[in-house]
Amino acid sequence: MPRRLNPKCKLGAEFHKVATAEIGAAIRKLKAGNVHQTRSGIKRLRALLALLHFAAGGRRCASTQEQRLRDAARSLSQSRDLEVCLATLDAMGKVPEFLDQPSAALLQQAREAVSGSRRETDEDFAVALRKLKGVQCALVDWAPKLDWKAVRRGLERSYRRVRRADEKACQTGAGVGSDGSGAMHVLRKRVKRLWAQLRLVHDCRPHVIGKLAGKVGRLGDLLGNEHDLVILRDRLCEAGDPERFSLLHRMIEQRRTRLDSESMALAAQMFSDPPEKFIRRIFKSR
Repeated sequence: MPRRLNPKCKLGAEFHKVATAEIGAAIRKLKAGNVHQTRSGIKRLRALLALLHFAAGGRRCASTQEQRLRDAARSLSQSRDLEVCLATLDAMGKVPEFLDQPSAALLQQAREAVSGSRRETDEDFAVALRKLKGVQCALVDWAPKLDWKAVRRGLERSYRRVRRADEKACQTGAGVGSDGSGAMHVLRKRVKRLWAQLRLVHDCRPHVIGKLAGKVGRLGDLLGNEHDLVILRDRLCEAGDPERFSLLHRMIEQRRTRLDSESMALAAQMFSDPPEKFIRRIFKSR
């Protein structure tokens, strides 16, 4: 984030400054054509707004602006997906199976296939910019009355949602290389949000929150890598001729199986505590 929380400042004012900095940075990145960093900034800001859900005077504004930010991010999803596909194919090219010339040619064909997908239009960028500027205007006079009690409730809410998503992924058999990518996608988003929120309040409890944030971040990376493979798989399927990319499909599913096993084991370890205990670990001396 552009700024980190200073626990000596009034929380509402400090969070407002962080939110203002984030939306300003997102708009600048979008105008510069950097879609990936724009979407990253949007995710951080949405996580911050969700944390303010229990602040006095914060719920309605947070919900409204979160919707605007979600719409802006959706209008910019195509470039991010293409970037992910190309990066994943580059990583595949470094494994032993793809060091010979025929395999290199197959990877190039896959790059060309996914690169032919739809990208954002000028209208998509205009919609995203309009949404972001609307959020920026709404935040100018916003002054939520935030205290540590509200922060605790916000973190507890996020943690409960992560646990429910984890339980749903286990119940539906979404992990371990299955095709239940929907439940894993929800889990990934909620883990990423919790991670961003823990980072935001890191300064108030650096030893405890720092350790927890690291573990949550590791889980988010595992889930994110699995999701990237799903995106690549779907793009290759859309390109047609599945036999041509059969080797890639097998490698994708093998890698997903390994990532799913590791992420589900880590999630089971991390989210075994009830929400109340999780919060006490963070705010045990406050």
